[in-house]
Amino acid sequence: MKKVLAALIPIVLTVAGLFLFLKQNRESYPEDVYNLRLEKIKGKENLIRVEEPLPLAIVKNGFFIKGQARGNWYFEASFPVSLIDEKGNTVVNSYLEAIGEWMREDFVAFEKEFFFESEQQSKYGLLILKKDTPSGLPEQADQIEIPVRFR
Repeated sequence: MKKVLAALIPIVLTVAGLFLFLKQNRESYPEDVYNLRLEKIKGKENLIRVEEPLPLAIVKNGFFIKGQARGNWYFEASFPVSLIDEKGNTVVNSYLEAIGEWMREDFVAFEKEFFFESEQQSKYGLLILKKDTPSGLPEQADQIEIPVRFR
Protein backbone atom coordinates (compact mmCIF):
# COMPACT_ATOMS: atom_id res chain seq x y z
CA MET A 1 0.00 0.00 0.00
CA LYS A 2 2.82 2.41 0.88
CA LYS A 3 4.53 1.64 -2.46
CA VAL A 4 1.32 2.44 -4.37
CA LEU A 5 0.92 5.74 -2.52
CA ALA A 6 4.57 6.59 -3.08
CA ALA A 7 4.11 5.96 -6.80
CA LEU A 8 0.90 8.02 -7.00
CA ILE A 9 2.21 11.12 -5.22
CA PRO A 10 4.45 12.33 -8.11
CA ILE A 11 1.62 11.75 -10.59
CA VAL A 12 -0.88 13.68 -8.46
CA LEU A 13 1.60 16.55 -7.97
CA THR A 14 2.33 16.70 -11.71
CA VAL A 15 -1.37 16.81 -12.62
CA ALA A 16 -2.04 19.46 -9.95
CA GLY A 17 0.88 21.56 -11.20
CA LEU A 18 -0.34 21.34 -14.78
CA PHE A 19 -3.84 22.34 -13.70
CA LEU A 20 -2.51 25.38 -11.80
CA PHE A 21 -0.31 26.39 -14.74
CA LEU A 22 -3.22 26.28 -17.18
CA LYS A 23 -5.49 28.10 -14.73
CA GLN A 24 -2.89 30.84 -14.20
CA ASN A 25 -2.56 31.38 -17.96
CA ARG A 26 -6.29 32.11 -18.26
CA GLU A 27 -7.08 33.64 -14.87
CA SER A 28 -7.28 37.19 -16.20
CA TYR A 29 -9.90 36.25 -18.76
CA PRO A 30 -13.16 34.73 -17.60
CA GLU A 31 -13.91 31.63 -19.66
CA ASP A 32 -16.92 33.09 -21.46
CA VAL A 33 -15.11 36.33 -22.38
CA TYR A 34 -12.07 34.42 -23.67
CA ASN A 35 -14.24 32.06 -25.74
CA LEU A 36 -16.28 34.96 -27.14
CA ARG A 37 -13.10 36.71 -28.31
CA LEU A 38 -11.87 33.49 -29.94
CA GLU A 39 -15.20 33.03 -31.72
CA LYS A 40 -15.00 36.57 -33.09
CA ILE A 41 -11.45 35.92 -34.35
CA LYS A 42 -12.52 32.64 -35.97
CA GLY A 43 -15.47 34.42 -37.59
CA LYS A 44 -13.10 36.75 -39.43
CA GLU A 45 -10.62 34.20 -40.79
CA ASN A 46 -11.85 34.92 -44.30
CA LEU A 47 -10.84 38.58 -43.85
CA ILE A 48 -7.74 38.59 -41.64
CA ARG A 49 -5.48 35.89 -40.22
CA VAL A 50 -3.00 36.61 -37.45
CA GLU A 51 -0.18 34.10 -37.17
CA GLU A 52 1.71 35.90 -34.43
CA PRO A 53 0.97 36.56 -31.62
CA LEU A 54 -1.53 33.81 -30.91
CA PRO A 55 -4.29 34.39 -28.34
CA LEU A 56 -2.87 34.51 -24.78
CA ALA A 57 0.71 34.63 -26.06
CA ILE A 58 3.15 36.57 -23.93
CA VAL A 59 4.11 39.83 -25.63
CA LYS A 60 7.24 41.62 -24.53
CA ASN A 61 9.25 44.53 -25.84
CA GLY A 62 10.20 43.80 -29.42
CA PHE A 63 7.19 41.61 -30.23
CA PHE A 64 6.15 40.78 -33.79
CA ILE A 65 2.74 40.94 -35.40
CA LYS A 66 2.57 38.73 -38.45
CA GLY A 67 -0.28 37.56 -40.64
CA GLN A 68 -2.36 38.19 -43.74
CA ALA A 69 -5.38 40.32 -44.54
CA ARG A 70 -7.54 40.72 -47.62
CA GLY A 71 -6.70 43.72 -49.74
CA ASN A 72 -9.87 45.56 -48.70
CA TRP A 73 -8.75 45.47 -45.03
CA TYR A 74 -6.01 47.94 -46.03
CA PHE A 75 -6.23 51.54 -47.19
CA GLU A 76 -3.20 52.93 -48.96
CA ALA A 77 -1.37 49.69 -48.03
CA SER A 78 -1.81 49.98 -44.23
CA PHE A 79 -4.24 49.57 -41.36
CA PRO A 80 -4.20 50.66 -37.69
CA VAL A 81 -3.13 48.44 -34.81
CA SER A 82 -3.26 49.13 -31.07
CA LEU A 83 -2.19 47.30 -27.96
CA ILE A 84 -4.01 48.29 -24.80
CA ASP A 85 -3.55 47.05 -21.25
CA GLU A 86 -6.26 45.75 -18.92
CA LYS A 87 -6.99 49.29 -17.71
CA GLY A 88 -7.51 50.62 -21.23
CA ASN A 89 -4.16 52.42 -21.42
CA THR A 90 -2.56 52.50 -24.86
CA VAL A 91 0.73 50.60 -24.94
CA VAL A 92 1.26 50.72 -28.73
CA ASN A 93 -0.63 52.74 -31.33
CA SER A 94 0.68 52.32 -34.87
CA TYR A 95 0.06 50.85 -38.32
CA LEU A 96 0.75 47.59 -40.09
CA GLU A 97 1.79 47.79 -43.72
CA ALA A 98 1.18 45.41 -46.61
CA ILE A 99 4.10 43.43 -47.93
CA GLY A 100 3.62 43.58 -51.67
CA GLU A 101 0.65 44.62 -53.80
CA TRP A 102 -2.35 45.36 -51.58
CA MET A 103 -4.95 46.41 -54.19
CA ARG A 104 -6.36 42.94 -54.72
CA GLU A 105 -9.00 40.64 -53.25
CA ASP A 106 -6.57 37.92 -52.14
CA PHE A 107 -4.70 37.84 -48.85
CA VAL A 108 -1.77 40.21 -48.49
CA ALA A 109 0.94 39.59 -45.90
CA PHE A 110 1.92 41.98 -43.10
CA GLU A 111 4.69 41.81 -40.52
CA LYS A 112 6.21 44.34 -38.16
CA GLU A 113 8.10 44.53 -34.88
CA PHE A 114 6.75 46.76 -32.10
CA PHE A 115 8.33 48.21 -28.97
CA PHE A 116 6.84 49.51 -25.70
CA GLU A 117 7.88 52.87 -24.35
CA SER A 118 8.00 51.45 -20.81
CA GLU A 119 7.78 48.07 -19.10
CA GLN A 120 4.26 46.83 -18.51
CA GLN A 121 2.88 46.38 -15.02
CA SER A 122 -0.39 44.88 -16.30
CA LYS A 123 -1.03 41.14 -16.53
CA TYR A 124 -2.91 41.17 -19.80
CA GLY A 125 -3.97 43.28 -22.73
CA LEU A 126 -5.73 43.34 -26.07
CA LEU A 127 -4.14 43.56 -29.47
CA ILE A 128 -6.64 45.34 -31.75
CA LEU A 129 -6.25 45.21 -35.53
CA LYS A 130 -8.70 47.52 -37.27
CA LYS A 131 -9.87 47.56 -40.85
CA ASP A 132 -8.82 50.92 -42.24
CA THR A 133 -11.98 52.85 -43.12
CA PRO A 134 -11.08 56.38 -44.20
CA SER A 135 -14.75 57.16 -44.84
CA GLY A 136 -15.49 56.74 -41.13
CA LEU A 137 -18.76 54.96 -41.93
CA PRO A 138 -19.63 52.58 -39.08
CA GLU A 139 -21.04 49.95 -41.45
CA GLN A 140 -17.58 49.64 -43.04
CA ALA A 141 -15.70 49.42 -39.73
CA ASP A 142 -14.34 46.08 -38.56
CA GLN A 143 -11.69 44.83 -36.16
CA ILE A 144 -10.37 41.82 -34.32
CA GLU A 145 -9.25 41.74 -30.69
CA ILE A 146 -6.62 39.24 -29.62
CA PRO A 147 -6.17 38.72 -25.86
CA VAL A 148 -2.48 38.69 -24.90
CA ARG A 149 -0.44 38.52 -21.72
CA PHE A 150 2.50 40.65 -20.66
CA ARG A 151 5.72 39.14 -19.32
